[in-house]
Amino acid sequence: MKLLLCLAAPILAATVAAADVARIADGAPWTITLPDGREARMTLDPDGTGRMRLGLLSRGIAWSERDGALCLHGLPRPDGAEGPRCTVLEAVAGGWILRAGDAQAMTLSR
Repeated sequence: MKLLLCLAAPILAATVAAADVARIADGAPWTITLPDGREARMTLDPDGTGRMRLGLLSRGIAWSERDGALCLHGLPRPDGAEGPRCTVLEAVAGGWILRAGDAQAMTLSR
């Protein structure tokens, strides 16, 4: 029975995280606060597309859910690497904190 419980916990966690991603990708705009204090606007649509605006710059982006993480495609990564920027979601009052490893990548609020 212990083995069954150990296997069920990751599946449940991934399902909850996937539901969290769906709540964020609802087509309504979010205010993003970056670690350096800058703010941007981001809208994620249910079909995997989205838009991001930082100051006067605006760009189309894409998103996906991978193993319970929200992955943003088409954004520069802080480490300069290519590929999606995947973040783990943490619910907080009024929004979400997106974490990349142990570091806070951004905060989403409405």
